[in-house]
Amino acid sequence: MSKVKIVLWVLIAALIAVVFYQNEDFCLNTAQSMRIHLYVFPEYTSPRLPVAVFLLVFFLFGLFVAWLFGLATRLRLRRGIRQLEQGRAAQEKEIASLREEIAGLKGGPPPYGSSEAEESSFTAPLKPA
Repeated sequence: MSKVKIVLWVLIAALIAVVFYQNEDFCLNTAQSMRIHLYVFPEYTSPRLPVAVFLLVFFLFGLFVAWLFGLATRLRLRRGIRQLEQGRAAQEKEIASLREEIAGLKGGPPPYGSSEAEESSFTAPLKPA
């Protein structure tokens, strides 16, 4: 995680802490109950809980829903990466077989096979003149 993200999350957490601290009486001492009536099921009334508990529950529910919406995208991307890796492996095998075929037609060793790589002017050690 980059340092900018960490700083951003710390600032957000500090802002939330300040809001809760300044409204401590409302968040912790005010008890509320919620009522749900869907006209199909019987009415449900929750026990009286501090407002902070309801805020936390709805925040966690939001995180869960956001995770679910991102899950399909992550699975699709993971499948795409797997297909690309398989394609890359198949292309590498084809390149190796084509190099061997070229070497066989030229009658020499494979050009980029398991033998030592060719030295260039950048990789060759300095030779005294």
